[in-house]
Amino acid sequence: MTPTIYATYAVILVAVVCRETLGQDALGGTNYLRTSS
Repeated sequence: MTPTIYATYAVILVAVVCRETLGQDALGGTNYLRTSS
C-alpha cells in the first residue's frame, strides 16, 4: 500500500466518525452504526 491510500482511508474513517458523533441532528438520524445495533 502507498501512503496515499493510507491517507485516503484515514480521511474516510474520520468522516464516518464525525458523522456518527457530530452529524446526528444534521443528517436526521442516518447514523447507521447506531441504528444497526
